[in-house]
Amino acid sequence: MLAFFSPLVIADSSCGNWVARVVSVQGEVEARAADEQRWQRVEQGQQYCANDMIHVRENSRAALELANETVIRLDQHTTIVLTGEEE
Repeated sequence: MLAFFSPLVIADSSCGNWVARVVSVQGEVEARAADEQRWQRVEQGQQYCANDMIHVRENSRAALELANETVIRLDQHTTIVLTGEEE
């Protein structure tokens, strides 16, 4: 029996309003949804919700556009937890 597994996509904005969108990825960048235990590969264009985590591995970098149109650049060995807007 053959089994095929599709990669888990956590960047589906199921939270309603995304807080960050990936605009650039160089090297190995991973993300983990707030309610997940496994890290998943990040790809350009993916969107993430509050409390998701982004991790940039050695010799890698990424750029994220936040919901308020701010662009932040992440260098190697960086891990961030995304937060939502204060109401």
